[in-house]
Amino acid sequence: MLNRPSKTLTISIAAYNMERLLPRALDSLVESNYLSDLDIIIVNDGSTDSTAHIGQSYEQRYPSSIRLLDKENGNYGSTINASLKIARGKYYRLLDADDWYNTKSLDSLVSFLKNTTVDLVITPYVQHNEQTDEQTRFSLPDWANIGKELLYDQCPFNPERFYPPMHMSTFKTALLRDNNITITEGSAYTDFEFIIKPIPFIEQIAFLDEPVYQYRWGASDQSVSISSWQRNIEKGMGITLGMVDYYNHLDLAHLPPMKRNVLLYEISSSVAEKFTYLLSFKPNRKTRFVMKNFEKTVHEKSDVIWERCITTSNFPT
Repeated sequence: MLNRPSKTLTISIAAYNMERLLPRALDSLVESNYLSDLDIIIVNDGSTDSTAHIGQSYEQRYPSSIRLLDKENGNYGSTINASLKIARGKYYRLLDADDWYNTKSLDSLVSFLKNTTVDLVITPYVQHNEQTDEQTRFSLPDWANIGKELLYDQCPFNPERFYPPMHMSTFKTALLRDNNITITEGSAYTDFEFIIKPIPFIEQIAFLDEPVYQYRWGASDQSVSISSWQRNIEKGMGITLGMVDYYNHLDLAHLPPMKRNVLLYEISSSVAEKFTYLLSFKPNRKTRFVMKNFEKTVHEKSDVIWERCITTSNFPT
C-alpha cells in the first residue's frame, strides 16, 4: 500500500538526450522557495548523452527533493507511468526537459496546493518561439473563478475555445492512481492521453492565474514540428485510435453531459488533426491509402466520433 504523500507536488521530467537544456529546467525548480515541498523525478529515458550524469549531480546536491530514475527508452508515456508509481506528491504534473517553470508562479501554485483538495488545478502557460523570441501567453477562460473550488460538471467548458493541455494541468496524484490511469508506451504524442483519460473521474477543479509552465516552441527537433509528425504519423494515428476505443468503453450513459461533450470534441478533434498532417505529405498512392484506411477504421470504431470529427473547426476542407 502506498504511504500518504510526503510532498506537496511531484514534478515528472521526461528527459531523453537533453544534456543541453535539462539544467535550465532543473534550475527553475531548485530556486523555488518551496523546494522542500517538491518531489522532482528526472526520468532518464535511455539517453545516450550526459543527461544521466547531469541528473545525478542535481540529485546529489538536492537529495531530499530530486530523484533520478534511469530506465530503458520507452518514449513519453513510459516516463509518466514510471514516475507516477513512485510519486510522493499530493499533486502531480509534467515538465518536459527542454521547457522550464516560472519559479515565482511555481511558488504560488505550491502554496495553493497545500491548502486545497480539488482534483485538477488549471494554470496559464507561456509559449516561447525559438525562431522569433516572441512570447505568447495562453490564458484562462473569462469565466474562470480564480482561486475558488468549482464543480467540474457545472463549469461552462467550451472545448472549441478552451480546454487545458498538459502545460496547464496539475492533477491530484490519488485521482490518477485510484483510477488506474496509464499511458501508452513506445510512442510519442501521449500527453493527449494524460489530459483526456482522467476526465470521467474529475469532480472539483480550481483555476490559478499563475503562468507556471514556460513552453519552448518552434524548434525543428521537437515532436510537435511538422517534420516530426510526418515521421511519426502512424504512431500518432495509433494514439488517436486508442482514444476512440477508450471513449467506446466508457459508461457514457452515466457521465454528465459536460464530460461527454468534452470527451467527444477532444477525441474527434484529434482525429481531424491527423487528416491535417496527412495532407501535409506529398500526394501519392501510399498517402491516399493511409488516409482511406484511417477514415475506414474510425468509421468502424465510432460513427459518432466520425460525424463529430467532420464538423470540427480543424477538420481540413
